[in-house]
Amino acid sequence: MSCTVSVPGSHPLIYLNSRNLQLILPHTQRPLASYSQPYTPKFLGLQHNSGIWPAASYGEGVIIGILDTGIWPESESFSDSGMPSIPQRWNGKCENGTIFSSSDCNRKLIGAQSFSKGIKAAGLKISKTYDFDSPRDFDGHGTHTSSTAAGNQVLGVSHFGYARGTARGIAPGAHVAMYKVLWARDTDASAASDVLAGMDQAIAGWWNDGARNSIINGAPWITTVGAGTIDRSFTATVTLENDSDFEGSMRHERKGAKIKSMRFLTTKLGTKPEPQVAFFSSRGLNPISPSVLKPDILAPGVDVLAAVTPNVPFMTIGNYDLVSDYELNSGTSMATPHVAGVAALLKAVHWEWSPAAIRSAIMTTAYSIDNTGSILKDETTGLPATPLDFGARPYRSKQSHGPRTHL
Repeated sequence: MSCTVSVPGSHPLIYLNSRNLQLILPHTQRPLASYSQPYTPKFLGLQHNSGIWPAASYGEGVIIGILDTGIWPESESFSDSGMPSIPQRWNGKCENGTIFSSSDCNRKLIGAQSFSKGIKAAGLKISKTYDFDSPRDFDGHGTHTSSTAAGNQVLGVSHFGYARGTARGIAPGAHVAMYKVLWARDTDASAASDVLAGMDQAIAGWWNDGARNSIINGAPWITTVGAGTIDRSFTATVTLENDSDFEGSMRHERKGAKIKSMRFLTTKLGTKPEPQVAFFSSRGLNPISPSVLKPDILAPGVDVLAAVTPNVPFMTIGNYDLVSDYELNSGTSMATPHVAGVAALLKAVHWEWSPAAIRSAIMTTAYSIDNTGSILKDETTGLPATPLDFGARPYRSKQSHGPRTHL
């Protein structure tokens, strides 16, 4: 289906439901039907018939708190179909605000609050054009991270024809509580007091740099996540508004690209060598506390398919701005919710484990060998990476919940 949506912008906006999108679909080396399982959970080793997914009942009973730009509650990723009752221990709330009502919450999205007193006290005004003074997400970042961590199963979604299949979070049985602490002015803004207010009930962090000594969230009690690639790539031929033609990987594509036309070519699975440390992933040492080795772990952070807000144009083709309800995004922001979801799965199996025990289980069961049998490589240099690039190595689910790491 398609329909016109009214949002800020200079072009007509076309909404493309990702399940029914029929642009020029990519020719694939395997049938599209083979992509029915979400890709990054599979890459992490999560399986339906064995391992931590069934052992944890997919995270049932766990609550994941997200500090971000808000959430789009109408997304099918936050449907409460098949979800259990809200845990009795839950004391949070769903607040009312601009285009957001407490009735927008359900058994999946059980809490939604916004924290903006800090930026308002600093004399900064929340944009009325590019944000909502409520837990509602405008940017799409918080919706993407939340659905990556704990989104419900949604069949037949894609990124404009790419990565067609099922969207599902790492802990799809877990509940979500959103704490909006990032706000739009001319750029994303937050106040430390607002973040700290949100951290009364949840912890989160993200940053992208790629340079040495660029770790920001490096406190010893925080699990700091680097971004890695996965063994899947997409190619396309793109013609820009200046009639320049490019053919290559769509990896790390940016929103807002002025595209005249696009032709999808191939989806490749099993690319090698993978994973690699993504070029944008921040590296250690921590410039503030260099004795605290960071990052802690590497997780998929490139071309992650998850829910977004269907009101922000992803690209412009000709005279039309295109938006969708699911997109492939890249960043350490995409890697972090994978680990948050894994932590929720471990907590569901081991309620007695502390955050430090969960982090230890994740780090001590990671691996440092890519799919060619060699040490992980740095995408920027092509050379072997080090623990200052990937931490304890990329996470793989097979052993982290078993006796080997039972603390």
